[in-house]
Amino acid sequence: MNSTAALLADQAQRKGIGLDIIVDDGVCDDRVGDTGRLRQILLNLISNAVKFTNHGGVTVRVSEEVGASGATHVRFAVSDTGIGIPAAALDQVFQRFVQADGSISREFGGTGLGLAICRRLVELMGGENGVESRVGSGSSFWFSVALASAADVEQPLAEDLAIDAGAVRLLLVEDAEANQELVSTILRSVGVEVDIVSNGAEAIEAVQICAYDMVLMDVQMPVMGGVQATRIIRSLGGEFSTLPIIALSANVLPAQVADYHRAGMNAHLAKPINPREMLSTIAHWAAERPAKAAQPALYARTRVSKPVGHGRRLGRRLANDS
Repeated sequence: MNSTAALLADQAQRKGIGLDIIVDDGVCDDRVGDTGRLRQILLNLISNAVKFTNHGGVTVRVSEEVGASGATHVRFAVSDTGIGIPAAALDQVFQRFVQADGSISREFGGTGLGLAICRRLVELMGGENGVESRVGSGSSFWFSVALASAADVEQPLAEDLAIDAGAVRLLLVEDAEANQELVSTILRSVGVEVDIVSNGAEAIEAVQICAYDMVLMDVQMPVMGGVQATRIIRSLGGEFSTLPIIALSANVLPAQVADYHRAGMNAHLAKPINPREMLSTIAHWAAERPAKAAQPALYARTRVSKPVGHGRRLGRRLANDS
């Protein structure tokens, strides 16, 4: 919750409104669920709330409730003091490309597609969502999903996968800070060492400085995208022709995935990231990667910027000790 809200704190501050996170005392802090999809929903709802609020603030409240089946549900409510929604339009706001007032898109931007995606993601997790609002008094968008306690999960995720974590060093190429934090946190939980760069150009430089075991490569990035960067890395020849490169993209159509393979990518992971699928894929390619010799001092880095999540971000220029 804190890391998600932090991504939007500057936006709220620029508008002069508050952004508060309240987690009720009774909420268990070791629930197990799909972190990527939960984060995607919350980012959308909080972003919308900040966008449509010019005075007052936005409050995100997390609570627990017992559902009709007896299972514990975690309820997330994003409330604002913004423009509000007419009662007649409340049933339509979760439909694709529908907004309560046509003038809204001219003043605030957006098409309304994000709310339709949020509803679909909540449904995929077996939950429900809704909204309460009054014109001029703000809105409260909420969703509720059943999340098991970690104590009830038979095996921790790390124990399900045969990753020799201490021997895996990975480069994450991703421009979105939320995804950087999500992926690096998951990988650190099983002991994988992660470095982070923000675009394909930085990735090309990074792989020539450090002998990585594999690369997680986002496809769409500023400066240089992942497909172009992969083609250039492959053209370097030698060990770069066999370096495992795994595509990260929300594009999952067969023709799109085939394009990634033709560019030289070895595998594809769909966004939002599924932690188990990601770790399984890493385990597979770690096992395929031939053993490497210890890195010489040439690969030691001396210029690393502040940490992102639990990984390290490599700046635009990477230096060595030579």
